[in-house]
Amino acid sequence: MRIGAGSVTMQNAVLRGTVPHPLRIGDRVLAGPHTQLTGCTIADEVFIAAGAMVGNSAHLGRAASVAPGAVVHVGAIVAPQARIPAGWVAVGDPARAYPPGQAEAIRTALAETGWSFLPFIFGIDDAGGRRDQLRTALARYTAAMACHHRQDEILHACGCGR
Repeated sequence: MRIGAGSVTMQNAVLRGTVPHPLRIGDRVLAGPHTQLTGCTIADEVFIAAGAMVGNSAHLGRAASVAPGAVVHVGAIVAPQARIPAGWVAVGDPARAYPPGQAEAIRTALAETGWSFLPFIFGIDDAGGRRDQLRTALARYTAAMACHHRQDEILHACGCGR
């Protein structure tokens, strides 16, 4: 993870990066409250408003802005100075923004990009059915988290210590 000079990340923002998908935030970037930035590249002077999400391998060009609640999908490439409106979803390279309620258009655009979320994020075979893909993805993620959090103490909801 790299965060540039003069950048501000506000309360309850979630910042994540991994080896295959590092998080890179440029200089003078404002990430508002409740934003989620995951394995993406954010150029200099970008504004990301409250509740916006930017996915793995997405890229926001210099001085771009993402309005409240908007989503920049996995692998989307947003041009410098582009604006993603509130609640809209940006997909593709170059990114095209879709308004809320356009689920079918968004699905079609994602299919055209060739990005498939579970295979891309978890590296699983795209050939299986969705149920098998999800089971494989969750097994891999659970194993990785267990390894990473090996020293964590498990607290039980019953308060009984077991």
